[in-house]
Amino acid sequence: MKEFDDLKTIWSVNQTQTKDTAGFLGKKKSHPLSYLKKQYALSTMGLFASVVFILWFGFLSGKEFTFEISYTALALLAVSLFVILFVNIYNVFLISKLDETLAPKEYLNHWRNFYKKRLRFFSVYAPVISIILCLSFLLYVPEIIGYYPNIYYKTEFVFFLILVFFVSYILGKNASREEKIKLNELNEVFNLLSKS
Repeated sequence: MKEFDDLKTIWSVNQTQTKDTAGFLGKKKSHPLSYLKKQYALSTMGLFASVVFILWFGFLSGKEFTFEISYTALALLAVSLFVILFVNIYNVFLISKLDETLAPKEYLNHWRNFYKKRLRFFSVYAPVISIILCLSFLLYVPEIIGYYPNIYYKTEFVFFLILVFFVSYILGKNASREEKIKLNELNEVFNLLSKS
């Protein structure tokens, strides 16, 4: 949110010299942009490592599962994580296209388009991916519960799983709401710039 406050400060003063604005943005924005790219890159590497581990564990390690459905669960999990990995790569590509030397109006428009695409992901695709992730965990539950001898452990595990699904739903709603807030702030600043 700090970067948007910086943009508001720049454009509320109604600077007209693109060169000065680009210089200011270059000093202030290069760090947050590189930080954002680095976050996506680290997330992508972590997702890639997770996908490789899941595929190795499920299909190449020679581990025999008690239930055949466990293989399907791990495949669904790997595919879901792979989709998120590609979304992160796409976001890095979009951030790389941001040009800080553009006029403030054009630069803001690029940010608006970036957050519109992120909002579309959070409102349309993220729930589908979350459902697939939950389905993969549910399909894998019999494999996990089979290792617990006591009914109390099994009950606690099921309640814990329900809690995890509930928390992931809440976190997804919060992420979507934050994206809407960022997009609305960008729209307000863009409207102010359009009037001037």
